[in-house]
Amino acid sequence: MREDWEEVELGQVLIQSKEKHKPEKTESLFYIGLEHIEKSTGCLTDSVGLAEIKTVKNKFRRGQLLYGKLRPYLNKVYLSNSAGVCSTDILVFEVSQAVLGKFALLLMLSRKFVNDMSENTNGVNLPRVSTKYVNAYPFPIPPLPEQRAIVAKIEELFSDLDKGIADLKKAQDQLKVYRQAVLKKAFEGQLTNTQMTPRTLDSLTSIITKGASPKWQGFDYTTDSNQLLFVTSENVREGYISLEKEKYLPVGFNEVQKRSVLQKGDVLFNIVGASIGRAAIFELDKLSNINQAVALIRLDEEILNQYVNYFLNSEGAKQEYLKKQVEVARANLSLQNVKDIEIPFCNVDEQRIVIQEIESRLSVCDKVEESI
Repeated sequence: MREDWEEVELGQVLIQSKEKHKPEKTESLFYIGLEHIEKSTGCLTDSVGLAEIKTVKNKFRRGQLLYGKLRPYLNKVYLSNSAGVCSTDILVFEVSQAVLGKFALLLMLSRKFVNDMSENTNGVNLPRVSTKYVNAYPFPIPPLPEQRAIVAKIEELFSDLDKGIADLKKAQDQLKVYRQAVLKKAFEGQLTNTQMTPRTLDSLTSIITKGASPKWQGFDYTTDSNQLLFVTSENVREGYISLEKEKYLPVGFNEVQKRSVLQKGDVLFNIVGASIGRAAIFELDKLSNINQAVALIRLDEEILNQYVNYFLNSEGAKQEYLKKQVEVARANLSLQNVKDIEIPFCNVDEQRIVIQEIESRLSVCDKVEESI
């Protein structure tokens, strides 16, 4: 540490306040709980506000530091800009004249401080750092002008980072727009100068069906991954099958639901809820079935599954079939709605060319996305 800096115990420059608020009856007060302080940012969430207070709380004023001692690895610190009450799992500190509030806030948000607090907790289910340890923690004190310079430099760098993140998010949004523009032109025939005629999905398939709820069929889930993989709308993402949340059923479910047993190459299409319209090709070598929120589309030889997959995930297709969704407790498409979907049709050789043109452009997007 530099010679013109001092090191003191935290409790010497951040004086712990022990002011309590004891309501005699239910009161409506500005309240901060641990859930209202964002992790690692020093900011409050949008859900903070007035709350009905019935029990004893810690009291805080403008300019005081609030530190969450429960689960310190969550890194919850806040420099208050108003008065109110907070959870008793939040320590309240008065900032002395020897230190700037923002300097103390940034130091307490630092990774070293968080790691040290996290390594000195008590309790397993609800780990807390002791007030004694917090107050005795070594706290570096530069001269006030240097504290101001440090705060200014950190805020400048954070501002640059925020701008960089915003630019990257903007680039991601632009990539999404570009992807949809590629699909739009592809199915208008503009990428390949292909003449396309509308055909209903029903006329190009050997079967369009959906699965069923295991509960309705008398089956319970199992943790045995050697049994039947049960694919739900949560697993069907835009263009791929996600197995982050796997579910399994006894293999006997396939005997009851034979029509919805999956085959490699089937197109799966979500028809219920917020994920309506997500489509993906099933390519797993695993005994599998689907639930009632997923439609199985098994195509005939006239059309390629990747061609249909790209079309169903295109914005133009979504706008058409979402007009037909039924608004009940949860929005849904019927199997007849799926059968009636019109797809721009061309022969298989032309479909392969369309797919090739789409993938050559989207592969560039994938590389840029990976870089972002």
